[in-house]
Amino acid sequence: ATGRLYIGDLITHEVAFKDAANAYEMITKNPHHEKYIGVVLKYDTEAGAKYDPVVVHASVGKRKRVKGRINVGLIGAGLFARNSMLPIMQGTGLYSFKGLATTGGIAAAQANEVFPFEYSANDYKKLLEDESIDLVAVSTQHNSHAKFVVEALNAGKNVYCEKPLCLTLEELDQIEKAYKGSKGELFVGLNRRYSPLVRKIKKELKTDQIPAVYNYIANAGFIPADHWTQKEAGGGRILGEAVHFIDTIQYLDGSELLSLDISFADNQGYKCKDNAVIALRFKSGAIGTVTYTSMGSKKYPKEQLRVFSNGSVYELNNYIELNKYGSDKKKELRLKQDKGIENEYKMISAVLKGKKENEGISDAVRASRLLMGAMERRND
Repeated sequence: ATGRLYIGDLITHEVAFKDAANAYEMITKNPHHEKYIGVVLKYDTEAGAKYDPVVVHASVGKRKRVKGRINVGLIGAGLFARNSMLPIMQGTGLYSFKGLATTGGIAAAQANEVFPFEYSANDYKKLLEDESIDLVAVSTQHNSHAKFVVEALNAGKNVYCEKPLCLTLEELDQIEKAYKGSKGELFVGLNRRYSPLVRKIKKELKTDQIPAVYNYIANAGFIPADHWTQKEAGGGRILGEAVHFIDTIQYLDGSELLSLDISFADNQGYKCKDNAVIALRFKSGAIGTVTYTSMGSKKYPKEQLRVFSNGSVYELNNYIELNKYGSDKKKELRLKQDKGIENEYKMISAVLKGKKENEGISDAVRASRLLMGAMERRND
């Protein structure tokens, strides 16, 4: 405003919005070897100006269709999608990337450069209308999850949504209604129940047969108040992350989660309500707690699970080390951390091919309802 900083020279290209596809092609592939720094999309300011959605098709034959693979349409291209979802899906050999819908030019470019989709669009409804897409994956900010899940289910699509499923009880009601009326399946990215070490605990301690006491500690680390997860877009870290740990205990116990209560620490240095203890009670008689904190040291393990049952204690540290205490002590170490994401994607494929039942969705809906209800009571 004062003229002390001039950025006009950084803008090397102005492109009409209707030609946005050409601008993105220049940034991502640059076939004509143009020199660019700042590329500005110029909108038509005339009242009533309308444009058709932009669809960018890959070169013919760039990606071959493989019989038996699940065609994925991705809405959003956040960090989790680019760094975990897409590479792990690709590694299973069970999925093909069909369509990408996002309004974020850089994120879309990064995702499409490494994991080329057959086409990309700036209108997610293109994916819902595409009959060849078997699974719509939602990887957007948390406050938009419900909208995309409901619309995809209403379009008859199978849906995989990053956690959390939604942020309000009203949204959850809408999702349940859409799911019951849809021919599509619904999956939520609560992957820790598929971790090999968690499955080992359940098998060896028989936690679905003998009641246990569970203690999950999430030493989540500090995130500033202006981070998007702490704001309306993220819904807060408890809804966004603690659902993982509740679901892990639900899987281990195997019975209905009857009640959930939450208490928040009162600390003026930590005002974001990301320090909490969540108490769980199950139909089996088992009880559990989730301790979620941003106050801890980064030198301490990020995630710890302790299960007390029938004279034994199993202690899981960061999905790498499993200590077993019974008549003696045993230790099992893994070379690589495995939080179950790959196994989750294999499960989704098996469900969509009719080989398995969708085992996790009822737990996810139940936990979401109880957690959001408990948080509303605390806010009253």
